[in-house]
Amino acid sequence: DYDEVISLSNLFYQAQRSGNLDEFGDFNHAKIPYRGDSCLQDGSDNGVDLVGGYFDAGDYVKFNFPMAASTTLLAWGAIDFKTGYSKAGQSQATLNTIRWATDYFIKCHVSPNELYAQVGDGNADHSQWTRVEE
Repeated sequence: DYDEVISLSNLFYQAQRSGNLDEFGDFNHAKIPYRGDSCLQDGSDNGVDLVGGYFDAGDYVKFNFPMAASTTLLAWGAIDFKTGYSKAGQSQATLNTIRWATDYFIKCHVSPNELYAQVGDGNADHSQWTRVEE
């Protein structure tokens, strides 16, 4: 059932969101009740706004190159199989999934020659097991 697969894929991305989870008014609190807003100060230590994006690999670091790769593939699929996403009723949800990443990437390009490629410390992150909201 591809309808369910696409729906669950978008739900997975929602569970990996960083920032104000319901910024688009689409966050599924009923299916992901354990998540709350997080990392609302990302970038503030450098005077920039890096709130948003997706966490990587089940942890709380945002690695932009893997995120860009997965977003590119998702967008490519949404273009090539537009009819399928539409028939599954997932067009808007998929566009929101893509937009969550692309809005964040735009924030990461803070000047013509400056791009943030990572938010967080992978070593520090992997040494603890807590909820990102804590």
